[in-house]
Amino acid sequence: MKVKGLGTWSIFMTLTLSVGLSNHVIVLPTVLEVSERDWSGIFLLD
Repeated sequence: MKVKGLGTWSIFMTLTLSVGLSNHVIVLPTVLEVSERDWSGIFLLD
């Protein structure tokens, strides 16, 4: 039985999802802390 390796599409999707996840978990809270905003500031326009 032949085993398939990782394809280009699966690697691309994994990288895309990991960048989005790290943006929400690491980058966004840091930006909100520096700008002295809370989570409601994202949804409400001044």
